[in-house]
Amino acid sequence: MKTYKLFDYQEEAVQQITDFFRYGGRSTILQLPTGAGKSLTAVEFIKRCREDNKPVYFLTHSKNLLWQFSDHLTEYGVPHGIISSGSPVLKYKIQVISAMSLKSRIHLLPEPSYIIAEEAHHSASAMFSDVFKYWPHAKILGLTATPERLDGKPLDMYENIITLHQVRWFIDNGYLSDFEYFVPSDLDTSGVHRVMGDFNKKELNDLLKKQSGRVGQIVENYKKYADGLPAIAFATSIEDSENIAERFINAGYDMHALHSKMKGDLMKELEKCRNGDISLLSSCMSIGEGTDVKGLTVSLDCRPTQSLTIYLQHVGRVLRTKYAPGYDLSTKE
Repeated sequence: MKTYKLFDYQEEAVQQITDFFRYGGRSTILQLPTGAGKSLTAVEFIKRCREDNKPVYFLTHSKNLLWQFSDHLTEYGVPHGIISSGSPVLKYKIQVISAMSLKSRIHLLPEPSYIIAEEAHHSASAMFSDVFKYWPHAKILGLTATPERLDGKPLDMYENIITLHQVRWFIDNGYLSDFEYFVPSDLDTSGVHRVMGDFNKKELNDLLKKQSGRVGQIVENYKKYADGLPAIAFATSIEDSENIAERFINAGYDMHALHSKMKGDLMKELEKCRNGDISLLSSCMSIGEGTDVKGLTVSLDCRPTQSLTIYLQHVGRVLRTKYAPGYDLSTKE
């Protein structure tokens, strides 16, 4: 079992969450930038609830995030059950739950004291809101770096939001990495329509297919600015993801395309990424919000977007600070 010490701002977040619920609040969002440690903050909150014998359910829409958070709990010595396809229902007070698997099993679970909603900007969707209605007395903690929805639906199921600092503060204080930003070329998207706050996917893909030198420029600029560094390319489609990976492979790089229709096991590939066995990735919707792949230092943002949420989720993947071996993290200094 790993031991840990929260950073000062994480301790402050736990205290603000605890005080909010203690004094009568029912639902709040904790907003922290990607890489600032929302998961570890949630683990600490869960551990304290468990000490008080209060059941807590962690709810997510993503299979990847479900197993990722389960691993966090195991790593820090928190026994828990898993509600997901193929997993038996075990009577633990702490449950990590797939929202998509919960509907057929919800009657088997007692009402919790708290529900923690991962990627809380999804809370307006039926798979989350139905759960909140089914357990009306449970208090809700939402976690997200980006409390905004593409469809413009309000997150009015939350009555409060806890924010601590802006991204620049985390960078200046050594909790997130600083960055360099390059824009080698512009893309004219004036003819592409907007749907739900972002570019029309089909029109965008059709436009990009006409850019014959685009993928080659991605490879050339990676070689120019970041050759050999661990990187992730965010693609607009599965086809685009495969094309980018193929071009990198032809240029002598070992890049893996990760997406829902890939031949291999996506979860196993993600585990290789986390272990450092794969350092160049091309992703279509597989590594975005919430996914923690330590060691990535370069974002190849090949997906034009009008969505601030998508943009922040993408760039956040490479802002995690990598400390030197033996670096003392016991104090801020």
